[in-house]
Amino acid sequence: MAPAKRSTYPSVAHNVNAGYKLPFAMNALFYVKDFRDRDFWPVAMSFLRRGHKVYYTTARRTPWCEVPSLQARHGFEIILTSDGVLVTKERLDWLSRLPGRPIIVELIFNNLHELVSRFVLDYPADSCERANVFLAVMDGELVSAAARCGVPEDRLIHLPYRLPQLQVTDPRYWVRRMGNRLFGMLEPGDLEAQERPIQRALAVAAHVKSGLIPRPRTTEITFLGECSISLDLPFLEWVRARFIPTVPVALLVETNGRIAVSFEGRPTRAFLGAARATWTETLTISGAGDRQRFMALELLLDRCAHRFRTRRRRRFVEYLASAFGKRLKLYGDDFVRLGLRALPTDHGSTEYKYLTSKIAVDLGSKCYDCSLYTRSSRIVSCGALLLQFRQDDAERTFGSLTAAVTFTEAEEMIARVEHFLSSPFDRRRTSSDVVSLASTGQGLDFVVDELVARLCRRRTAPAAMTPGEHAG
Repeated sequence: MAPAKRSTYPSVAHNVNAGYKLPFAMNALFYVKDFRDRDFWPVAMSFLRRGHKVYYTTARRTPWCEVPSLQARHGFEIILTSDGVLVTKERLDWLSRLPGRPIIVELIFNNLHELVSRFVLDYPADSCERANVFLAVMDGELVSAAARCGVPEDRLIHLPYRLPQLQVTDPRYWVRRMGNRLFGMLEPGDLEAQERPIQRALAVAAHVKSGLIPRPRTTEITFLGECSISLDLPFLEWVRARFIPTVPVALLVETNGRIAVSFEGRPTRAFLGAARATWTETLTISGAGDRQRFMALELLLDRCAHRFRTRRRRRFVEYLASAFGKRLKLYGDDFVRLGLRALPTDHGSTEYKYLTSKIAVDLGSKCYDCSLYTRSSRIVSCGALLLQFRQDDAERTFGSLTAAVTFTEAEEMIARVEHFLSSPFDRRRTSSDVVSLASTGQGLDFVVDELVARLCRRRTAPAAMTPGEHAG
C-alpha cells in the first residue's frame, strides 16, 4: 500500500489578514469540560475581540439538559465543545432538534482512536450531518487519516491552535467585573467596560491575588510531560476485536515488539514507512475484508506514531537531565518511575511553572506533528522562551525565528539551551519575538476570523460545503 499523501485541505488560518471584514457578528456558546477551560478560554477571548457575542460556561456550571433553554433564549449560531460533554451518540437526535439548528463544532484534542471510535464505529453514517456537527482537528495529517477511515469529509475542519493575543500575566486575560471573572453571556462591550479605572484597578488586584503575574524566573529549564512506552494491550485487543478477529493477539504483540526495536535514530517518515510495511505483512493473514484491514492498519500506524513521538521525548529528556542536572525542573510520573530527578505530574499549576522558567523545552505532542498546539501556546503566553523539536510546519510557523527556537538533534538542543542561558538579553529578545507572532497569521484572532467566515458561508448556503472549503 502506498504511503498516505499529505493533506491538501486548506487550513482555516490560511490567507487571513488584519483587515478582514466579517459578514456579521456571531452568537457563540462555549460549552466546555472544566479541565479544558484553559484551552478554550483563549479561543473565546478571540471571539470577543473580533466582535462576537460569547456565552461561556462549563459542564459543571451548566448541566447539558439546560442547553436547549439557553439556545431558545439566546439563539446561538455556533456551539463549540469537546470531549463528549455535549456531543454523544445518545444525544444526536436531541441536538438535531435544537431551535435554530446551530452549527456544533466538536474540538478533537486527541488522536485517530478517538475519531474512529466515536464518529465512525458508534455513530450512524449521517448522524453528524443530521445534528449539524463538525469535527475540528488541530493537525492536518490527522484530518486526512480520519477521512481515510470513514469520517465524512464534509464534517471535518482543520482548526489549528495558535497563539492568544494576551499574555496570562495581563489583567485583561479574563473578563472581570468588580474583580470577579465573568461566565455566562459576554459581549465585546465587556472588554471596554473593564478598561474603566475602577474596574481596571479591581481586575489588577484580582489578577495579583490569582498569582498569574510576572515573577522572577528562578528556574532555568522546565519540561512537563509523560513518556509511557509500555505495551498498550487493551488497544491491540480492541483493534483485533473490531477489525481483525482472526489474527491472534500474540502475533499483534510480537509485531508491535519488532517495530518498537526500530524506533531509535530514525526520521519519523522513514520509521512510519517501515512500520506500515511490517503491519501490512502481519495483517495479510487476517482474512478480513479490505476495508476492515485498512482501518486496522491506519489505527495501528497512528498508535505507532504516538509511541515513536513518546520514545523520542524520553530520549531527549534523558539528554537534558544528563547535561543540566539540577538546573532542569522535570515534571512527570513516568520520569519519576524511570529514576530521573523529577517531580510528580501536576496539571493544576502549569502556568505558574512556566511563569518562573527562563526556558521551556517542548518535544512535541504525542498525538500529532504540528508546532503550535495547547502546550506550546501556553508556554509562549506565559513568557518563557519556547525551545521546540522541529516539526514539518516550523518554517511556516516561526519564519526567521525557526533556527533559533527549534532543533532536530539532542546536541543541537543542548547548544540552544546553553546559548540562551548564557545570553539573557538574547533570550528575552527572542522570547518577545515569538510572542509577537500572535499579531500575525499565527494568532488565534486570525484563526477565529477564518473559521467564522466559513461557518457564515455554511449558514447562508444550504448545500454542504465541499472538502476544499474545509481545512484538514
